Amino acid sequence: MGTPHYIRHIVKSLTTDGSGDASEDLVVAGVIRKIFIDLGTLTTPNVTIIDKDTGETILGVTGVAADTPYQVKILAKGTNGSNLTGDHNIYTLPCATTVTITIASGGNITTGEVEFYLD
Repeated sequence: MGTPHYIRHIVKSLTTDGSGDASEDLVVAGVIRKIFIDLGTLTTPNVTIIDKDTGETILGVTGVAADTPYQVKILAKGTNGSNLTGDHNIYTLPCATTVTITIASGGNITTGEVEFYLD
């Protein structure tokens, strides 16, 4: 079994302000297979990635202590808009949208990267 091949790899570098916070928008189009957080000089940040069009959270993690890959997972919705439970998870996320990447508590003037692997 070989290494997974991704069609696109998008890297967004973010630098925090004096309060340890940063926020940037990024256009993402494709099926998100993985999101990788490369801490660089960030110190245990909270990272949130939100679909700007729908307001849905794509990824929300707190206190990231090491460079970490995340498999993006969303839940299927019922007819009333609520999340379905059980085996109704969708493990890939197709999108063509602008996302907002927010870093909080990342340290004073530090830099890290958020990488998107897409098909």
